[in-house]
Amino acid sequence: MRILFAMSSPEYLRFYDDTIVQLAERGHDVALAVNLVREGKPVRFDEIQRVNPRISIANLIPPRGDGWTELARGVRGTMDFVRYLHPQLAAAASLRARVKRQGLPWTLQWIDRTHSLAPRTVGRAMRALARIERAIPPAPVLLRFLDEHGIDLVLVSPLVEPGSDQVDIVRAAQARGIPVAALIASWDNLTNKGDLRVVTDLVAVWNEAQKREAVELHRIPADRIAVTGAQPFDRWFDRTPSRARADFCRHVGLPDDRPFLLFTGSSIFIARAEIEMPFVRQWIEAVRTSADPAVRDLAILVRPHPYNGRAWNPDVCADMPGVAVWPRGGYDPVSDDSRAGLFDSLYHSAAVVGINTSAMIEAAIVGRPVFSIETPQFAGSQGGTLHYRHLLPENGGCLRVASSLGEHVQQLESVVRDPETSRRELARFVGAFIRPQGLDRPSTPILVDALERLGMASHPRPTKTTLLERALRVLLLPLSRPTGLLLPPSERKRARSRPKHDVARAERPLGHSMPKAVALALAVPGLLATLLVAVFVVMDMSGHTPLAYEPPSNLAEAAGMGLGADVLRFLRQGQDPRNVFDVRPDIISSSITRATGLEAAIWSRSARLVRLLERHGALDDQHTRRHLTCLARDIRADDLAAYLAANHPIDCAPGEASRLVEARSR
Repeated sequence: MRILFAMSSPEYLRFYDDTIVQLAERGHDVALAVNLVREGKPVRFDEIQRVNPRISIANLIPPRGDGWTELARGVRGTMDFVRYLHPQLAAAASLRARVKRQGLPWTLQWIDRTHSLAPRTVGRAMRALARIERAIPPAPVLLRFLDEHGIDLVLVSPLVEPGSDQVDIVRAAQARGIPVAALIASWDNLTNKGDLRVVTDLVAVWNEAQKREAVELHRIPADRIAVTGAQPFDRWFDRTPSRARADFCRHVGLPDDRPFLLFTGSSIFIARAEIEMPFVRQWIEAVRTSADPAVRDLAILVRPHPYNGRAWNPDVCADMPGVAVWPRGGYDPVSDDSRAGLFDSLYHSAAVVGINTSAMIEAAIVGRPVFSIETPQFAGSQGGTLHYRHLLPENGGCLRVASSLGEHVQQLESVVRDPETSRRELARFVGAFIRPQGLDRPSTPILVDALERLGMASHPRPTKTTLLERALRVLLLPLSRPTGLLLPPSERKRARSRPKHDVARAERPLGHSMPKAVALALAVPGLLATLLVAVFVVMDMSGHTPLAYEPPSNLAEAAGMGLGADVLRFLRQGQDPRNVFDVRPDIISSSITRATGLEAAIWSRSARLVRLLERHGALDDQHTRRHLTCLARDIRADDLAAYLAANHPIDCAPGEASRLVEARSR
């Protein structure tokens, strides 16, 4: 096969270099291409083609560049923002603000005044926007690009960046009948970025949790999702350190006569250097106040994130004995030396501490206990992100979380005294989250097998434009002339900073121009159609909120909505999750309007909520546990059913538990 691997930027190579090499070793020609190259993110991109002659560099994917470019980005950016009106994402303020800045057109910024909508309403809005997006014709330049390279299979990653131009290469491939696979690069891609926006032939995810996110948050049919495991982490399972511990400590500037803690820095979005550096100093000072000398005297290695390293002052801890910052400055995370340095840092450490970074996952693979401290300055990038929750114990994670530095030090003291306490939870997390197909099965070959099956299968028919989409395209035609109306604030700012002659050249579509006043006048019908999804905001601003998602009025509504913080609030108010509550018909279904908090938690398919309610004693009764197990089986929440059954055989009459709840509602 001739495979095009389209990445948004070279930094994504670090997730797929082994996958690319294995595809080439199996006899496939792999051409690598990117949409853009980011400054400050050094990645070797040319060295990989030396590994195998079947790997080539196709350089930059041609930008769309026609009159539909601005509309395409505007519609996709609007989809990226509307998804954050879903109750599960509405509280992610930092993520929502980023998409608002990078994707949502400046003329639609007022949508942000609505906090959240009912999931059903969000789904309808997303389907309407997807219909508009499909009406935009494929880019001719990308059709020619695929033809010239003779592509048989397109792989694209990550596809979820705000207003992503990667959708254009997917649309072009579908128009040519070329199969497309979307590869989910990292653990946060499905929750902290934009929408997938387009249904590809295959979506490759790490685990069952990501599969649920793809189905529930991105509307991807379950039969198009492959759970392959986390292939970026295969390299850590059988690796051995490149240096002996004493040599490593001398190399980084640490004393080698005592254990050391490793602090792994986070990316710029999670923790900017000017905030992370003073926090690290506070953390070190707290460790030094421990009453336990085994903790107080630990050496400490601080490893900045590769894309945050240049902003870090490597001498920020120079006055603190037994502390080293290494590496110094930015570095290429894909290079062999960098990977060896990270593994040695993890392997030789006694424990790993961080804010919110994938190095915590790598630490779990290496078998080192992982800690974090939830503080106000990082609230938006910890609890305010959904991917962080995968690491929490109530969700099957292995992260030991403290709400203060003092509590954190106590946790360190406990683990230092008994390091075996974390071994089992680390292995359980790695088995479920990183290698769900088996701890002894590397994920990269599983992913490559899935891609080969897709490429070797009969190719899909070329996508044809429907009559409805053609009619909608005519309506949208006036908006296909760039006017700046659909630019997001970040892009609008860049456009304003360009010299006027450059702006004029950039806005001249297909070799001709149109007076701005005429373009604005012609754009009115199409703009009204495109913005129809935002009508609910006008109603909201005038005090009428028939579509707005009201906050939960009781524990069952909160559980049905999957809102853990509200469930905890109602528990503290004394509401019993075993009691029956009235539930609005838009939360579970129109036929389920009376349910217990426990039943609603099952319908939300939230293992986190079930564990939370279990900790509060709501599952002590065996009859209740049996009823919930049968209910979980009825709605095919198999993971919850297995957890509730606790490996004990429970006989259930199919449909009996759900019928009981429906009968109560009638």
